[in-house]
Amino acid sequence: MRAFWLLVLVPLAVAGWLAVRVSSDGAELRRHEIQQLLDGRLADVRTRTGQALATLERQLGEALANAPATPEELRALGRRIPLARQVFRLDARGHLVFPGPDPGRAEREFLERTASIWTGRAILAAPVGPGEVAQPRAAGALGVGDSLVDLARRRPHGWLTWYWAEGLHLLYWQRANNDVIGVEVERIGVMSRIVGALPTASLVDGRMELADSRGEVVHQWGDMDVQDERPDASVALEAPLDAWHLRYYLAPSQRAALEGGGDTGLYLGLAAIGLATLVLAAFIYREYTRRLRDAAQRVGFTTRVSHELRTPLTNIRMYAELLEQDLEDARGEGPEEPAAEDGRSIDDQQRRVRVIVGEAQRLGRLIDNVLAYARHQRGTLVEPAATSAVDEVVRDAVAKFEPVLGARGIEVRFELRAPPPVRAGSDTVDQIVVNLLSNVEKYAASGGEVVVSTRADGGRVIVGVADRGPGVPAGERAAIFEPFHRAADSLTGASGTGIGLAISRELARAAGGDLALVDSERGAAFELTLPSATASPIGGPP
Repeated sequence: MRAFWLLVLVPLAVAGWLAVRVSSDGAELRRHEIQQLLDGRLADVRTRTGQALATLERQLGEALANAPATPEELRALGRRIPLARQVFRLDARGHLVFPGPDPGRAEREFLERTASIWTGRAILAAPVGPGEVAQPRAAGALGVGDSLVDLARRRPHGWLTWYWAEGLHLLYWQRANNDVIGVEVERIGVMSRIVGALPTASLVDGRMELADSRGEVVHQWGDMDVQDERPDASVALEAPLDAWHLRYYLAPSQRAALEGGGDTGLYLGLAAIGLATLVLAAFIYREYTRRLRDAAQRVGFTTRVSHELRTPLTNIRMYAELLEQDLEDARGEGPEEPAAEDGRSIDDQQRRVRVIVGEAQRLGRLIDNVLAYARHQRGTLVEPAATSAVDEVVRDAVAKFEPVLGARGIEVRFELRAPPPVRAGSDTVDQIVVNLLSNVEKYAASGGEVVVSTRADGGRVIVGVADRGPGVPAGERAAIFEPFHRAADSLTGASGTGIGLAISRELARAAGGDLALVDSERGAAFELTLPSATASPIGGPP
């Protein structure tokens, strides 16, 4: 039954492990899908901010397209651009044309904020981008290297960002023939345009933030309190605000709703399969135990009946043998053959008595086999600790069969060469040999001979019974030791229970030996192997 429950529980355990694995993979897939969803939402917002920056860039480009050169025109241009904080212009060598040598207060503050740009201390040059061509630098030119003039040789316009005092500063520039013209843009104005491009609808499933380069929240929407939690998704804005980030925090309830529920059908299906398997296993177990119980009852009944039959059978056999002996004595009293009261001769009566004795012996062997099989089924077929002389037991067993074998025309030839006793009881050896001779009587009468041999082989004694009959068909050799299997019934018409060889092998193994069908040129040859009583038992002292 352990194997049965193992066959039931192992598939259930494997199914459970697969369910956990599938659930884990499903949860990971859902987390990936949720991440893609959040990234997609942030990408939409980022696209809006990018469009707002692109619109601002286009407006600034249109405003600087005329590229005035005089200080008065440049100051007037700065006043016309709504977001302009200061306009500037560089010549082809990178010298500031405006603001000039006599700047006003606002222009001096601008020069102070941007000093690192004009003196070459700032790193302005970017890697060559797609479609850009690196231009050779003029050796010794002022500002050439990390300068706007150098950048203007590579691209027509662009942005510069730098940090000064209160924070981020933005500068837009574009190429004007061989010069560069640009404008410093009010940071607050740029922020207002970015915030204006952000969604206005309230978030019910979390919170979204716009954070500057220092991580401080510039704008947020959604009422969820994040309390320094790590964002579920984050994306940088497009240049020049690529140091700013959009952050998304998903509400725990919304995450639970998105992540959960996917495995409900899987778990219900597996639970149904598991329940059905357990119910089926319980049904099979109940039927199996019921059949075992019924089989045990039948075996018990057979055992009880067999035990009950032994007493009258013993009496029948005893009185038949006494009658046979009386008839033999009466036959020897006089020279003339006396007749019975009914006119039949004593010879006829002796033949009938011998039939009674023979059939009683046959029935006795059958009962012995049935009782041995019952003990085997109950697991109580144990060979008692005893020894016996094999040759003597074999001779006695054959003597019981000589009249029957003689009547069938079967001659017995002895080859007994096993003087050492064996570690097995005489009843065990007798029952095995009798079962083998019974098969010879049933199946091998056509051979006319049976050879019964014994020999010592090391620590073993081997008893052989070989007939000259039709033998065992090749297809039957593996099954003849199975209970209730009988070979060649259709050919011989022999009857029997089919447990003789099975019980004989179990008896041999219970004694520490074995019974096997061996190869022979003709007929069937069986060898009974038993441990010699003079040899050391396995695991015991010599």
